Amino acid sequence: MASCHGGEPRGPAPRPPGRRIVLVGNPNTGKSVLFGALSGRYVEVSNYPGTTVAIASARMGDDLLLDSPGVYGLEALSEEERITAKLVGEADLIVDVVDATTLTRDLYLTVQLAELHQPMIVVLTMWDEVRKLKLPIDRRTLSEEFGGVPVFPVCGPTEEGVPAVRETFRRPPPPAPQDAARDAHPAAGHDTAIARRARANAIADRVGAGAFVQRPLGRTRWLAHPIVGGLIAFGILAGMFAIIGTVVAQGLVGLTEGQFFNGIWEPAIRGAVSGYLPSWADTLLVGEFGVLTMTVTYTFGLLLPLVLAFYLFLALLEDSGYLPYLATLVDRGLRGVGLNGRAIIPLILGFGCVTMATLTTRILGTARERFIATALLGIAIPCSAQLGVVLGLLAGLGLVYWLGYGVVIFLVFAAAGTVLHRALPGQSSDLLLELPPLRVPRTRNVLVKTGVRAWAFTKEVLPLIFVGALVLSLLILTGALGILEDFFAPLTEAVLTLPKAATAAFILGFIRRDFGAAGLYDLSLSPAETLIALVVITLFVPCIASVLMISREQGMRRLALIWGGSLLLALVVGGAVAQVVGVLA
Repeated sequence: MASCHGGEPRGPAPRPPGRRIVLVGNPNTGKSVLFGALSGRYVEVSNYPGTTVAIASARMGDDLLLDSPGVYGLEALSEEERITAKLVGEADLIVDVVDATTLTRDLYLTVQLAELHQPMIVVLTMWDEVRKLKLPIDRRTLSEEFGGVPVFPVCGPTEEGVPAVRETFRRPPPPAPQDAARDAHPAAGHDTAIARRARANAIADRVGAGAFVQRPLGRTRWLAHPIVGGLIAFGILAGMFAIIGTVVAQGLVGLTEGQFFNGIWEPAIRGAVSGYLPSWADTLLVGEFGVLTMTVTYTFGLLLPLVLAFYLFLALLEDSGYLPYLATLVDRGLRGVGLNGRAIIPLILGFGCVTMATLTTRILGTARERFIATALLGIAIPCSAQLGVVLGLLAGLGLVYWLGYGVVIFLVFAAAGTVLHRALPGQSSDLLLELPPLRVPRTRNVLVKTGVRAWAFTKEVLPLIFVGALVLSLLILTGALGILEDFFAPLTEAVLTLPKAATAAFILGFIRRDFGAAGLYDLSLSPAETLIALVVITLFVPCIASVLMISREQGMRRLALIWGGSLLLALVVGGAVAQVVGVLA
């Protein structure tokens, strides 16, 4: 037990090429770490056909390695379980990834996989902790319990034991579990689940892990405490936003967007293109919203630094094991708006980029929850670029205006979520999470995870921003943008009691949210008018990149509901704030 090594070597018999190898396991078992160690850096992340669940895949020679979503079973109780069950059914080889320190829990899924009688190996992760805790796990007995299935201990972050697993891919697949038939239960149901649980417990006892059913939380239990945990969460998130809002959004983005793309790239590309094309083509390609200017600058100068920063923090929170505690902490509050604790991830990411956060709603368990989260992101969550300008405008107005802005946006968030929760059929899904021990994140794993996610996001968003820039340039060429400004001007003056010139800022907010907020700087608004305008610009329709992402994720019908709802809320709430401010003034 003191080393990480593979099973018994086999003869050099040929194996069939082009196999589908599927990694399956509970959440927080180190499955993604193992996937990264096995696959290297050639990873593709894409939606499973017909769903919004992202699947990581990588080529290993002729074989295709697939990383299925983390699940506790294959009962198809969620979209992740349905997809995992389908992937497993199509697999040529199943790699069952088991956290060796929580063997009793994880063996339920192993028992279920064994019932399928497909070629399978078992990988015991966290083997370094097994040695540290001196857990008496008998791997030979574990293998025998499943009819001789190969069992490999692995230390994923250090890749100890990984070569032995990789070597099995070069050999013929191992025989399918043979003795599971006596405990097979082809139908799902309560009695079946109880029988599987009893078998998993019995195997754990025989293997020697039965005494380690639960790992004591110790001091980490305070992370889920309503008061102490809330203060810790506030400190962590405040620190994260402070770094992203100052170091990244102002410092790094100032270099990438301001100095490089605005100062070097755009003048260079305009100089190379202008004079050789008709004026309309010049506007489409290198105009203010051109596909070679705004598309490139917005994607790589503004969004990419923010995306990298948020995904870096997310990877740190994931690898440390803190996210389940945060999800548990906010679960009760989010249930009031039809979500569960898992929704905290896209909501947090929304303060970085709503487009990115909309993409991340795929982690939520039901279509109902994904729609509610997407709607709240589009309506009431300001992205970091917009938030920086908003805070700059509020800075000199005093505490009353700060509180007024924050209270209004929070109330709109709570009210919109409550209405959606009550109006939409169905209920919030249950939050089923294990609270893992805290660990020091592994640098390589964090960087690889950040890079893969940022690359996947860029591939998804770049075409959307390209289309958005093209549409905006066409609006300018046709004069439609000016028509829109004239159309909304009476509403701006009559309902919001703002000058007509503020209409242009709201239209720009549809192009880019920070453009809209920044457009308020030159209007010489009073403090009361500034508060009204900031509330409206925050609640106003999402930017065009977010709109295109919402249409991709939710469809045109739901996009119309979100777009129309945000526009209506912006006018109604802005008008109400204007009336209240007018009475108090």
